[in-house]
Amino acid sequence: MPRRTLTAVRSAPLPDRGGHDLAPVLGAPGRFWVSTLHGLWRYDPAADRFAAVRLADPADERDVKTLGDDPGTGRLLRVAPDHSGACDWCTSVIRLHRPEGTWKLPGTQLYKARWWGGR
Repeated sequence: MPRRTLTAVRSAPLPDRGGHDLAPVLGAPGRFWVSTLHGLWRYDPAADRFAAVRLADPADERDVKTLGDDPGTGRLLRVAPDHSGACDWCTSVIRLHRPEGTWKLPGTQLYKARWWGGR
């Protein structure tokens, strides 16, 4: 089988160090959620622009492993470690924003979460 290679066609420097997650903005095709060590961003490749995502509590914008949107409602989900279990980078809680809320999943060790399902 031939060896496959990827060639970078374009890149964009991150607005902060520690890039961690890249996921599609389901409610705005062609745009992406980006998490870094200290912030959350929405990236528009057509404009080559990062826009900061602000949550009700600025502490919720750090050390995020997942950020995603429900395309029907725009509600955000966020996963960040709670440093309370055997897995230091995991959690058993999914935090929701716009409106605020939580989904508790006792006994789990979540690292990522995504909205799933079609319209």
